[in-house]
Amino acid sequence: MSVLRTVADLRQDTLFRSGEPPTDVTGSFWTKSLEYLNRVQQQLMLGGTVAVGRDLATSAGIYAHLVDLPCTDWWWARRRGVFNTLARTQRTGSGTLSPGASSVTVTSAITTDVTGHYVVVQQRPTVLRVQSLASAGTVINFDAPYPDDAIDAPTLDIVQLEYDLAFDFLRFATPPYTHSIFGTPMDVSTIGQRNMEWPLSRLIQGRPTRAFRVGNRRVAFNTYDARAYRIEYEYVGMPTDLVEGGEVVLPEHHRMVLSVGAAMLICFDKGDGRAQNLASEYRELVARLVQEHRKAIGGGSAHFGAFKVRRPFIIPQRAPQSLGELYLV
Repeated sequence: MSVLRTVADLRQDTLFRSGEPPTDVTGSFWTKSLEYLNRVQQQLMLGGTVAVGRDLATSAGIYAHLVDLPCTDWWWARRRGVFNTLARTQRTGSGTLSPGASSVTVTSAITTDVTGHYVVVQQRPTVLRVQSLASAGTVINFDAPYPDDAIDAPTLDIVQLEYDLAFDFLRFATPPYTHSIFGTPMDVSTIGQRNMEWPLSRLIQGRPTRAFRVGNRRVAFNTYDARAYRIEYEYVGMPTDLVEGGEVVLPEHHRMVLSVGAAMLICFDKGDGRAQNLASEYRELVARLVQEHRKAIGGGSAHFGAFKVRRPFIIPQRAPQSLGELYLV
């Protein structure tokens, strides 16, 4: 068929190309065809090697290597994520916070859920975490006993440093951006880097300037503030599984790559010699997809990717500039 608009179209094309009845729901590969369509879609997102079975000898002798895929941040898979940070909740403790204390009583109740938030004890390097609230929000239970020197009527900043990303987040496509008067994109690194460069014992107040991965879909920031900030980020989202009647994320003119890839896997399962021809076709379709993607990156700019041999004196950094150009010296 000339245009593959729906999941049903993709499934029928897959079965036809692999020599199976296109509409027979009792066919041997009816269920497997949809599984393979989703496998190919996932591999397009993750990149790497498509390798199946154990029948064809390779240098390792354990699998058949069919095709390699580039790890690419496809334009059609990009999404925009946004969330607001939480402003600090400041409280004063009543009495003395002593070494070994597992909780502290505050003078005014906390009315929001702060479970898991950090507790910054002013004038002390110790940073605790809230395990739970008790006594209608007037008692903060710590995740571990307080180990530092005693302090009378401690000033406590209860802050959230960690935030969840979008549910379908796979990887960042561009650095996150903070909405503020001095807002610039933030580099994202590991939580180990945060502990070296921005240790919690020296946690400061201000706008977030660095982000750190603490899980597959969660980041931590290096600062907190008395106000909230809007954080935006562009990311590559993992498409939902293809189902009958569901949405197909790939542009229509590239959807054949899914059915050809799935047909390739079915033919391999059957020991059909067409598997290798379909693998060649699959590689060509992926190459075309990559080619269009690369053209789309710089097609709207006369400077994107262009190398300059001398940078203007007023530009202090050797880095990609506003129009995408890169200065070599």
